[in-house]
Amino acid sequence: MKLAQTVAFFGNVPCRDAWGTNTFTGSLDTSKKPLRDTQIAARRILIVGPSVVRPPRNTVLLDGVAYIIGDAFPDYWFGDMLRSNWEIHKADGLATIRTFAQAIAGAGGTTAYVGKVWQKDVKDPSETSTVFNDVSFYLGVNEAVPDNAIIGLGGTNHICQNQYDTASGYLEVKAQELANPSITVVALSTSVYSPVADTNTTTSSVVTALVMRWQEGFKYLSQGTVQYHRGDLQMIVRKADATPTTGSNLSYSGLDYTILGIRGEGDCWSLHTRLA
Repeated sequence: MKLAQTVAFFGNVPCRDAWGTNTFTGSLDTSKKPLRDTQIAARRILIVGPSVVRPPRNTVLLDGVAYIIGDAFPDYWFGDMLRSNWEIHKADGLATIRTFAQAIAGAGGTTAYVGKVWQKDVKDPSETSTVFNDVSFYLGVNEAVPDNAIIGLGGTNHICQNQYDTASGYLEVKAQELANPSITVVALSTSVYSPVADTNTTTSSVVTALVMRWQEGFKYLSQGTVQYHRGDLQMIVRKADATPTTGSNLSYSGLDYTILGIRGEGDCWSLHTRLA
């Protein structure tokens, strides 16, 4: 068919599955959708032939640059498919996706290409004048992101707040940047009272913790949950590393904190802490 041959003639951009060896060619066009300014430059349309197989992890390399594939829109002529139009989003790099415990240990998890888009600045004037960034990550729709995952990209960790499938065929993960360094060493002091000897025995240990503002990791599970106070932090430690108790003390960044509440987060403890 002459029209199909004409369409194929302009498909001279070399493409490759970012996670495999499959190669094909296509052509690029600009995205026609109305988008935020931070997304316009990252979106393109990749036009491929009807026989091209979509990469399983929805990521393609164009001249060495990774793009995440969203929805596909075919064009037909008298019942025959001429081409498929893939919406693609430029990736900002290869990110690590980890649970709390994996992030603290610095090992495990998965990797995936992600597109990072700034959404808005967040400021809590009752606490600080520092501005915190709310961002969105765009991934292939079949990528697995655990709840409250830690996404590491470019030396910065982000805590995932929410995720959903977008109308454009991507997985969008809402996240907030964590202050660096978010993973650090803290000193934990636990005191155990013996009613028989009427004495307190204090044990001290050094553990690795994931530290964030209390607002970034809190959960109100009941009316009895301790309310927020200015300067509160949420510190997460692995259950394998420590068994903290309410009232124990933590030393972090030269300051002493008291543990007000403890909540289990899978294989970690989430600690609500306040300046002592």
